[in-house]
Amino acid sequence: MHICIFSTRGISGHLTHWGGVQTHTINLANLLIENGHDVSIITGSGKYFKEGSLRIIPVGNNLPIRPSKKWFKQAYQGFRKIHSNHSVDCVFSVGQAVHGLISEIIKFGIPVIAFMHLLNIHYYYNTWQEVDGWRPLKSYLFRTLPRVIYDMIIMDLLFLKKCKKIITGSYTIAGQIEKYYRISRKNIEVIHNWVDTDQFLYDKITRYDIRQKFGIEEKDIAILILGALRRAKGFRIALHAFQRIRSHLPNGILIISGEGSDRTYIERYITRHQGLEKKVKLIGQYPHRKLPGLFSACDMFIIPSLMNEVLPYTLLEAMACKLPIIASDIAANREALGSSGNFFRRGDVNSLARLMTDFSYNFSTKKSEAIINRKRVKTLFSKEMALSKLNLLIDQVSTL
Repeated sequence: MHICIFSTRGISGHLTHWGGVQTHTINLANLLIENGHDVSIITGSGKYFKEGSLRIIPVGNNLPIRPSKKWFKQAYQGFRKIHSNHSVDCVFSVGQAVHGLISEIIKFGIPVIAFMHLLNIHYYYNTWQEVDGWRPLKSYLFRTLPRVIYDMIIMDLLFLKKCKKIITGSYTIAGQIEKYYRISRKNIEVIHNWVDTDQFLYDKITRYDIRQKFGIEEKDIAILILGALRRAKGFRIALHAFQRIRSHLPNGILIISGEGSDRTYIERYITRHQGLEKKVKLIGQYPHRKLPGLFSACDMFIIPSLMNEVLPYTLLEAMACKLPIIASDIAANREALGSSGNFFRRGDVNSLARLMTDFSYNFSTKKSEAIINRKRVKTLFSKEMALSKLNLLIDQVSTL
């Protein structure tokens, strides 16, 4: 089959980004190609790319991430050109990317499957986490909320009801689609975010090399937090907790990997606390293909997110590399970790600090328990499991 994926986010040929919608898109494309399909991705920006069964066709420069009339017009023109040269059998919409042109696509008799990351309803809460003053509050009340309400009705509710199927990465999101949008559960398929467990695994040799590169001694306990440096991701919470337990964990090293708007705050915090600059390493955004080595080099992974998430890739990848995990108590983290999780109250610095201290005193036990994490990923969140579910879904849609 020839499958066309629409994504407003810019996609590059060899993706260097990690996390979020872009990873969602490229992982879906790779899975479809592995299943023998030809895949064309229509995306908002980037460079034209073709390799094997994959084509990436950018239809604009610096288009807004949010779907717009300009995006719909240019995306449809790109689709017509692709379809005339090589008939499209099925369309996947990453989020609401196909919203404004779904009626035209349906006229061709082509089924549309929505591949949902988060719903607009989640931006009520997630955007609120970024508010830290009067000006952001005013923007939130008078710009963000009206836009979210509009998008919930037009881009979520009306669009999703026109799709043949809806894929989501967690049971939590599936339940919310059913509850809030009154969409039948039979039209919603859960294909959990997945990890290639042949790529993400513990590597002792790489561990030594990376620790040496960053000046981490073998006796040190390296704690990793990784992702976009945004207030809503909770990195401040982890940084504050680490500062509080330094006396209990003199050999602790905090590694922060990522880039974003909160980097300035983190740098200032480190500068203002004497001795912290020797204990915290800001290493920037780490290449995705090298993440297994970074996970292997560390001894503990913290995911302190304050926001609603689907099923964080970084968490699943850390689990696959047998890292002990401390996670904020949100639905996505609980779905990923199950009963093997060590959870702290969302946004609670003291709760996280206590867990980090407990880890340091029981480190060998926590390390051995982390083997369960990899087994759980292989059972529930592996690429093979996702491929099997996706095959069934495409077979169902092609017969509808």
